[in-house]
Amino acid sequence: NAGNTYIAGFTDSLNFPMASATQPVFGGGRQDAFVVKLDPTGTRVIYSTYLGGDQQDNATGIAVDVTGNVWLTGFTASTNFPVMNAFQPNRAGLLDAFVSRLDAGGSLVYSTHLGGSGSDYGSSVVMDASGNVYVSGMSTSVNFPLASAMQSSFGGVVDMYVAKFNASGRQLVYSTFLGGAGIDGASSIAVDSAGSIYVTGLTSSPNLRIVNALQPRFGGGLFDAFVAKLNASGSQLIYSTYLGGSREDRGLRVAIDDEGNAYVTGDTDSFNFTTTTGALQANTGGGADAFVAKLNSSGNQLIYSSYLGGSGIEAGTAIAVDARGSAIVTGFTGSTNFPTSRALQQTFGGGSFDGFVAKIGATGTALDYSSYLGGTDVDSGFGVAMDAAGSLFIMGLTRSIDFPTAGALQRNNAGGASDLFVAKIKPGPVISDVSIRGKNLFVAGGIFDQDAVILLDGEQQKTVFQSSTELKGKKVARKIFPGQAVRLQVRNADGLTSSEFNYTRP
Repeated sequence: NAGNTYIAGFTDSLNFPMASATQPVFGGGRQDAFVVKLDPTGTRVIYSTYLGGDQQDNATGIAVDVTGNVWLTGFTASTNFPVMNAFQPNRAGLLDAFVSRLDAGGSLVYSTHLGGSGSDYGSSVVMDASGNVYVSGMSTSVNFPLASAMQSSFGGVVDMYVAKFNASGRQLVYSTFLGGAGIDGASSIAVDSAGSIYVTGLTSSPNLRIVNALQPRFGGGLFDAFVAKLNASGSQLIYSTYLGGSREDRGLRVAIDDEGNAYVTGDTDSFNFTTTTGALQANTGGGADAFVAKLNSSGNQLIYSSYLGGSGIEAGTAIAVDARGSAIVTGFTGSTNFPTSRALQQTFGGGSFDGFVAKIGATGTALDYSSYLGGTDVDSGFGVAMDAAGSLFIMGLTRSIDFPTAGALQRNNAGGASDLFVAKIKPGPVISDVSIRGKNLFVAGGIFDQDAVILLDGEQQKTVFQSSTELKGKKVARKIFPGQAVRLQVRNADGLTSSEFNYTRP
């Protein structure tokens, strides 16, 4: 809420930028996890720290509460991974998941292993309003720590798991396997206001536990994506469904809105991945495409489902949802014809992949915004978030020495195989609907500032700010006759202007 940006990941750099670090020195091994907190301008590091032991340690998920406490998950091969007030103080297998908490100043206040005698990975972490912590991932351990488990038996080669800790992290409220006879992995988890849990990932199991399913049968290929919703006690599946066609499909991230609708993004090789009537992109663009799907709260209906891609290879790697139900997606694309709209960067930068960021309207039928983000080498988006003003925050990886920077904390690629990037993008206003009431014209949409103006066929009109989603054009209706077609736009005080909205007065 303060506008700070938090990033987690992993590094093999001995000179990764440190500030107020709880662990200022690289722990050793192949990689250490790291956590960074940037101020709202993105130009100052509030804290930055390694987190790792003498083997490989990777952070793969991060969540932040309203007071700035950070929860992390990932995996560690280190027997000396930093632990504190731990539920499980020692590594139990070849690899353990971990769950760690840093306070607002970046000090480590809690850290635990989570795993059995096999290999266990944490992929995603979230918190509810009461401070309970939920972790998802995958496990090869038949003795993974369980509590009040919905599925107490290991299902197959690899199982996904879902675990809930109390706010202190010292007690498992519940922990359960969720998997069939094949490979099942949870890549992302979300929680709603009632404490229900939403999970997405991939599965090769034809006997995955399916309940109230949109797609009750495995689609084919190596993997299908899946989406599941568990009740607040973790004792029951509200729904569980496959999501995929006849080739490989993977769910990579899930987000939810206030109504309990689930938004899933990932990638698909399937030419017959299920899309909906009127979808933004009903057919595959070629190669592998990203997909974006919105499921209703019961999980038995697609509100929309769409491919997102060009003739090359794409994947959607992260997703967020705004208050109006628009989905913001990032990922990577190898297509020179990736669909763009009001783009910050209209053309492919080069290399094998560029990052992308796209905003899909609430109905799933149109792009509000879509842009490449990259230089002449390999670039990919891996994380996305949004603030109350509608600004987008993108995190990813770049090998480009000419990756676009602005107002940068670190202007230049520091060398090595790749650097991280963090970008804040302020999209322009969007018009979604227009109506006439009496003498006035009302424009509905989003990201309107208090000095926004309505443009009628390019000419500025007298405008009254109603809210960030509605403007009133005073007496503008007098200028539009019944049956007349006009072009409407909204221009904010910073000069950012919406796409043209064609309106014909009834």
